[in-house]
Amino acid sequence: MTFILITGSIMTISIFLIYRLCHFFDIEMKWTSLVLCAVMAFIVNGMAITMSPFLDKGHYLRLGILVVTAAAVVTIFNERMLRREEVVANGCTLLHTEALPIEDQPEPPAEDTVFEARRKKTETADATAVTPPAKKEPVTEQAIAKEERPVEAKPKAADKPSAKAKPVPADDAQTAIAEAQQAAQEMARQEAEAKAKKAEAEAEAMAKAKAEKAAKEKAAQKKRQEAARKKAEAKAKAEAEAKAKAEAEAKAKAEAEAKAKAEAEAKAKAEAEAKAKAKAEAEAKAAAKKARREQEQAKKRQAHEQKLKQELSSMDSLDAILDFAYETKDAQPKDAIFAYHEAIDRYSDDDYTPFLVIELGNLYKEQANYSGAIATYKQALKMPIIAQNDAMCQEFTKNIHYLGTVQDILAKHAALSTPFPQIPGNIMQEIEDEFQAHSGSAK
Repeated sequence: MTFILITGSIMTISIFLIYRLCHFFDIEMKWTSLVLCAVMAFIVNGMAITMSPFLDKGHYLRLGILVVTAAAVVTIFNERMLRREEVVANGCTLLHTEALPIEDQPEPPAEDTVFEARRKKTETADATAVTPPAKKEPVTEQAIAKEERPVEAKPKAADKPSAKAKPVPADDAQTAIAEAQQAAQEMARQEAEAKAKKAEAEAEAMAKAKAEKAAKEKAAQKKRQEAARKKAEAKAKAEAEAKAKAEAEAKAKAEAEAKAKAEAEAKAKAEAEAKAKAKAEAEAKAAAKKARREQEQAKKRQAHEQKLKQELSSMDSLDAILDFAYETKDAQPKDAIFAYHEAIDRYSDDDYTPFLVIELGNLYKEQANYSGAIATYKQALKMPIIAQNDAMCQEFTKNIHYLGTVQDILAKHAALSTPFPQIPGNIMQEIEDEFQAHSGSAK
């Protein structure tokens, strides 16, 4: 807003100064032309700013064309204004309301002179309408009056008109002036009509061009919209096809994976079943083989025990049986155990029987058969010779508890098959600590 105010103020002052200078130097310049020049300069500056931000050759060329166009427009406008003023000046010297004093009015020209002047004025007006007039000095009222006055002879001393000049009535002069004014007005009207027709034609052409341009733009926009719609449809179709293809591929892949997984699971299941079946068969075979072997061993053992029993039955003393057990306990510990059982059964009332029970329990401990040792001590508590001896009963009960502690600690360390002489020191210490704690709580 400040820029517009400053620019407008500078232009107004410049127009005033240029107009005064032109009149001072007798230069024909209309103030409307100066205003038009300022407007054109403002338009040129605005277009120069918006045309391009870079000062290249094209920018200077367009700027020069704008300046020349603006100068031509201002020049043509000023010339047309001057031409119109000259036409009006040639057609009418004085207004209807203006009249010179009687003593200052010139003598009326002769009739032929009046008609000749009217003919010349008409020709001059016609020529002016066709070709632009040459630039001439400023027209003043005195010059116009001088041109309108007919050439007359110098008056004599009496200041009377010549007797040969025929005076023309004043009504004819006024009629000629009125006709000239009407002719000038008619010319101005025709020129205004021509300008109006030209402006109307230009407006119609501009409206037609604008309508054509709008129709072209609408058609182009419709074409662009149609192209965009087709492009969008093609894109949507392509995306839908790609999506359907991807879904089909994903579905096929999922089906293939499911089928492969099912086949793999079925194969794994079949293999597992086959392995389980083979394992079961192998276990069944092993169990059957083990059962047969155990049965064979049991038969052999039974036969061996029958033979051993017959051999022991042939011995008629406890010492003989003990000697046999002592001789076989290292090589055949089971035979020694059988011999101790036979000796305990046959000589249960002997005073040496409690020691036989202890020897049998130690033999079981050396074979890691802690359950057998506990069963031996429990069975011995029922024997009369031991049941009647409180000290012996307490000792056997203590051995039973001790062997139970040994069995529990070895089971805790997953070493239940370890013979008693081979138990590690740390486990043995744990057994002793546990047994002492159990014995203390029992007391």
